[in-house]
Amino acid sequence: MKNKQRSVFYTLFLAISFTILVAIFIVSTILYNQTKDRLLKDINSDVQTSLTLLKNSIYPFMDSYSVHEYEKLIANELNRKYTLAIVVEDCNMAKILDSKYLVGKINNDKQVQDFDQNNKIHQQRIDNSYLYIKDDIYNQNGLKLGNIAIYASDSLVQEKLESIITISIIITLLSTIIVLLVIYFVMHQIVQKPVNSIIEVLNNKTDDGIPTSTIPSYNSKELSILSSTLNNMINSIKESRYQLDKIANTDTLTNLGNRYKLIQDINHSTNPALAIINIDNFSELNDFYGYEVGDYIIKQVGQHISGVTRHKNTFTYHIQGDEYVLFNHDIDKNEFERNIHKLVDIFSNITVEVDEEDLNFNFTIGVSFESKEKILPTADMALKVAKRNNENIMVFSEAISLNKEYENNIYWTKKIRTAIFEDSFIPVYQPIINNNTNKIEKYESLVRMRDQDKLISPFFFLEISKKTKYYSTITKIMIEKTFERFKDSDLEFSINLTIEDILNTEIKEYIYGMLIKHNIATRVVFEIVETESIENFEAVLGFINKIKKIGSKIAIDDFGTGYSNFDYLMRLNADYIKIDGSLIKEIDTNKQAQAVVSTIVDFAKRMNIKTIAEFVENEDIQKKVMELGIDYSQGYYFSEPKIDI
Repeated sequence: MKNKQRSVFYTLFLAISFTILVAIFIVSTILYNQTKDRLLKDINSDVQTSLTLLKNSIYPFMDSYSVHEYEKLIANELNRKYTLAIVVEDCNMAKILDSKYLVGKINNDKQVQDFDQNNKIHQQRIDNSYLYIKDDIYNQNGLKLGNIAIYASDSLVQEKLESIITISIIITLLSTIIVLLVIYFVMHQIVQKPVNSIIEVLNNKTDDGIPTSTIPSYNSKELSILSSTLNNMINSIKESRYQLDKIANTDTLTNLGNRYKLIQDINHSTNPALAIINIDNFSELNDFYGYEVGDYIIKQVGQHISGVTRHKNTFTYHIQGDEYVLFNHDIDKNEFERNIHKLVDIFSNITVEVDEEDLNFNFTIGVSFESKEKILPTADMALKVAKRNNENIMVFSEAISLNKEYENNIYWTKKIRTAIFEDSFIPVYQPIINNNTNKIEKYESLVRMRDQDKLISPFFFLEISKKTKYYSTITKIMIEKTFERFKDSDLEFSINLTIEDILNTEIKEYIYGMLIKHNIATRVVFEIVETESIENFEAVLGFINKIKKIGSKIAIDDFGTGYSNFDYLMRLNADYIKIDGSLIKEIDTNKQAQAVVSTIVDFAKRMNIKTIAEFVENEDIQKKVMELGIDYSQGYYFSEPKIDI
């Protein structure tokens, strides 16, 4: 009976102690959040009040050009506790001085100074402000006189929050210490030995912090439950760690090893052999069937390859797109090469069923036996050379590294020259859908090279054409044919321009002439690509201003991938932004992509800029695009690029 009473007593005691600890934590958290909310609410209210007072007080002085008077008002309002800076943009004075006119004060390290927009320290401080509120100033007749911006000090907010956190932590710690001392005092003699043994087990751990052994069970009911729970937690951590290591090393689409896993295995190899396997013409399959089917093909082919290449110490990886790797960390070169040649015939029998049709594939393989540091890039080089030479397998050697590159450039240069002579460069058109009306409102014109009955992607020839004199000719062909196609249409259409095009005087003059000749400027959208590479910004801006003056529009392509896109967008005065396809492709499943796109859309709406989602490949993506409020959609869900529309 005594043992039962003791068990009930200690069970109740532990439950009460745990409840007290939880209650202390909850109360501390609530008090902290309430105090924090009041602080932030007070700051917001203080800044808003200051803004309202200034707006109501300042406009008579702006009307009468009494700059010194509203400087006094600004200086007076700057005395508020959390006010960092107040800046007024005076339209009237700007007109008089024929330049932007700012008047402001900033509390710079507890010294009130005149705000200087060219002062990097001033600018950095307001950029780091906690809160920023801006509003327009009107006189009694409703005429806009300028605008006012008030910045709240981030340092004061952080200082106050740190103080709140410190107090909360101290209260929580003190309360916790008191409770723990009581618990320790009561339970010391009863649980000390079992607890010490538990600690000993927990301290005997791997480098990852996971215990190497399990905790023994005890006669005490309470400690038995505790040991069982801890053992379950340890096992769960071990399993989670295993799964995390597996995820880090596994390609999520194919469940094969990924590039990270491959590099790890290469680094631990002794006598490595590596082959990169590429599906020939996969981009055409992707274009024809769409990316969803393309992913299915990648997955199925990966399973086939890994199924037929099982060999001691040989492993299969999926490193990107349509490329797989076979790697053996210690094998004779001749044996590995013989195995690869045998696999060519086996790979030719790989089939994947799509739309009740069996698809077969051809593969190109690049092989390397170079050092661990060079084996992957040299195998890739061998693969590229094999593709250019239309060979199934190529083993890397120094002889192919540069000469084959030159041969490839010569080959495509000849094809480009022939295509120009035979008028084989043509535009294809992909529709852009208005998400409000679900109707085609515009088209994007895309370049292709016609080669007999095939259309060749610009991936193969455009970069090489830039190294020759033919690139500007291709640009002019695209402009001429696209303008001719839409000259009698009411539809808007877009055409891509690189920064190189815009900086080319000949191309610019050709564009101006064609816009005037066809009287088509108001329906043309010029999509600027490669905006991250802008160096001569003034020249680019000059072109944009000129074509916008005659009615054309500007779109920024692949928006969302570069570190300075928002800055460029502000300066380039764009009408549309095309959200990068890598974000849109994952928007229905990737929360991070959704957050980035949502930010872009909100920014664009505030700037009165229309948004276009590229790579809309299925219904789920389109639903998410519409949910986020994107204005237009473009992709294979609606239509592939076509010659005839």
